[in-house]
Amino acid sequence: MFTRGDETSVKLLMGEFQKFSDSTGLKVNPSKCKLYFGGVPTPEQKMIITSTCFDAGTLPFKYLGVPLSSRKLTVHQCRPLIDKIVAKIRHWTAKLLSYAGRYQLIRSVLFAVTTYWMQVFPLPKKVIKQIETICRSFLWSGKDEISRKALVAWERICEPKIAGGLNVISLIEWNQATIGKLLWNLQSKADKLWVKWINAYYLKGQDIMTWQAPQSCSWILKRIVNCRDVVAQTQYWEESIQKGKYKTSTMYKNLRGEKEQVEWKRIFFNNYARPRATFILWLTLMGRLPTKDRLARIGVVTDGVCSFCNHAESLEHIFFECNTTQLIWKEILSWVGFHRSPAKWSVEKTWLIQETKKKGWRRHILKIAAAETIYAIWRERNEMIFSQKCIDPCLKDIIIYSIVMRCTLRRKLNIHVNVTTLCLE
Repeated sequence: MFTRGDETSVKLLMGEFQKFSDSTGLKVNPSKCKLYFGGVPTPEQKMIITSTCFDAGTLPFKYLGVPLSSRKLTVHQCRPLIDKIVAKIRHWTAKLLSYAGRYQLIRSVLFAVTTYWMQVFPLPKKVIKQIETICRSFLWSGKDEISRKALVAWERICEPKIAGGLNVISLIEWNQATIGKLLWNLQSKADKLWVKWINAYYLKGQDIMTWQAPQSCSWILKRIVNCRDVVAQTQYWEESIQKGKYKTSTMYKNLRGEKEQVEWKRIFFNNYARPRATFILWLTLMGRLPTKDRLARIGVVTDGVCSFCNHAESLEHIFFECNTTQLIWKEILSWVGFHRSPAKWSVEKTWLIQETKKKGWRRHILKIAAAETIYAIWRERNEMIFSQKCIDPCLKDIIIYSIVMRCTLRRKLNIHVNVTTLCLE
């Protein structure tokens, strides 16, 4: 960064580069370095290029994987981010992934890539919308092509688990929370170099919380100021100023606000069953499983008969009103230690809500049993429809084996199961 466009200042800077190289052993590679000018006359640019042996670069350019530009970030400049996400999805579609597997990939990989960009600058809303659409299509169809197929709305998926969602990050609020981090740095981190520069060049001693951004200031600074009224109204903002610590995740929760809790949260939350089983349990609790009565209403199927009997298939019937599934559920309950006659799904759900409020190890095993039983019945139903298979006579034993194996992974539950006899102790 040149303060003067004369040859003396250029030689001074190159001398500092040489001192740095002598002390660290690191050498400047002119072929990999470029100079970027802003408001510098052409003769001075030529003199600086000649003196430093560096070539002149043009904006925008990539640095650490993200584009840097003096102007507002465009949708076209964000295309590499979208292409990177689509490339990952196309690689994953070659594998047979369940809903739970896609859900984990969305949480751990796709959003990690996106939030990395958000730590640097705010993304355009159109880009955020496109990323969420791609992730939604991948979750429900396993493909990168945009599809309207969705069993649950994306907004509901982004709700916390106690509110009936899957706690997937909502990128709009997360983007606001990351911008709030930049605002908090301008308010509290006066020792940072970039904060000192903004204070000297733009704020000039004014408070960022009351400062009015001029039309000539940078687009990022304008976005920070526009976000000021949103984050400053949250309760956490004053707390972060007083404590001298800002957490993006806490601000995100404040921006999302308090959510109404669902009554069945204890059945789903902290359920130690397999992820694919808990995902199907979640769809069942939401009433969004694609049973034949739902598919018939939208014209997908014409045969609405239950695969286990001759009754019309519905969510109420298949869990656990059907004679076949009712018997399986009764045997599983007896194995866990609950001797009762099962009823239809709505009654059993109410009973599970009451039982899971209690304390003790048996409550956790009951939650695992509910998830594994529902998943096994749903999978068996699909096998009978799409593969024309008969019901597995060992289905009950398969469910019990799955429950026992999941219990062995938990120290507090491991002592209550016998792996050899597949019994509770």
